[in-house]
Amino acid sequence: MTKISLKINGMGCDGCAKKIENLLNNNQIKAKVSFKTKTAKISYDEAKTNLQTISQIITDAGYTIVKDN
Repeated sequence: MTKISLKINGMGCDGCAKKIENLLNNNQIKAKVSFKTKTAKISYDEAKTNLQTISQIITDAGYTIVKDN
């Protein structure tokens, strides 16, 4: 399992965090999303998915992933 943490912009409430969490979990990606910290802690199997797919799920839902500089 690969574990990552992503910073996400665009969440306005706990409901937004839950929406992202549910979308990822429904795609067999284990996620815990926090509105308070604006982060998603994600565990995934590289044989089943990848970071590009995870990013696409989040951005398709209307949120932005903050890239590290």
